[in-house]
Amino acid sequence: MVLVVDMVNEYCKSLLNCDAQLIYDEMVVAFTNLQLEVEFKSDNQKDVFDAYIAVYHDHAELFYLSPQPRLMRKMSMFGSTIVFCSEFIYSEQEIHFYRHALQRVLTICTQLVKYSRNQAQTVQLICEYLMRLVRYEIDYIYNQNAVTVLLKNKGQCSGISKAVKLIFDHLGVECLVVTGSLISNGVVEPHNWNIIKIDGAYYHLDLTNLLGLNPQRRKPFNYSKYYNCADEQILRSHQWDRRKYPICTTSLPLPRTAAQQPEFPTVSTYAEFRQQIAAVLKKREEKYAFFARIPENDAQTLLKTLLSEMLAESNICGIDGFSVSISSQEYVGEILVEILIEWLAE
Repeated sequence: MVLVVDMVNEYCKSLLNCDAQLIYDEMVVAFTNLQLEVEFKSDNQKDVFDAYIAVYHDHAELFYLSPQPRLMRKMSMFGSTIVFCSEFIYSEQEIHFYRHALQRVLTICTQLVKYSRNQAQTVQLICEYLMRLVRYEIDYIYNQNAVTVLLKNKGQCSGISKAVKLIFDHLGVECLVVTGSLISNGVVEPHNWNIIKIDGAYYHLDLTNLLGLNPQRRKPFNYSKYYNCADEQILRSHQWDRRKYPICTTSLPLPRTAAQQPEFPTVSTYAEFRQQIAAVLKKREEKYAFFARIPENDAQTLLKTLLSEMLAESNICGIDGFSVSISSQEYVGEILVEILIEWLAE
């Protein structure tokens, strides 16, 4: 199986010379077919290396490419050629497994934004999905690709930016990976983020730093920095070769947050659920809502049964009845559970 992405934005390819672009195209075909070695008639090592770096940043669906390729020169009676060796970071069996898994994730993301009103809302929904899903973790080999971010829920800036690009490529939203530096406490470090095109204009989007602003991984999300912003705004903390990338002239208004968005706890276990409900019953509240990782098909029956048991155990009088409503429309992988309790008038 080949991972199907609706539109791969090959921006880095557009920066290459004609010879390197031909090499780029050969590489994409070879690596898609899991070919480890590619021999080029070109004798220009720089063209071959530049083409690989462009493929590495443009094609997030080739998640198994190594960040440290090898070039070898091959001599024969017909002249000199270059053999490119990419030591894939996953086995062929793992690649096939992860391709299937990533395809499911892309399908989920498509459903997530199915009712988006515009591209700006699509970007917001995907960012919130990733901010709930991903945590920052450095691993100089494995956390630099979309697999660890989207399937193992962890990654560093290079992997996070590739995951963002993979999703938006699939959704038909123009997106590219920026290679530059981050200035933190006076220290300059290598960094990757994205530039995204929304309704004809380009904006910077640094999801890695958005994760740092939102360690709670739930609403309300902090969008005060790094989200759909202009060059001048992100220049306060980022450096990049501005000649190589599209100009981002304006910033989009920040999404609505705080009081305009309800904040619900995330309940991961039934023990946590029981604890939360016990507090609700004690306070005689009428409504309780939370996010849960429970299979949606089983959730209605399971939660009603558990709630009935808790009500029986609580020995609290005055409860006329209760209802459970479940919605999975807002966030993929988590269902929104809302419980309404009707108390008898005393």
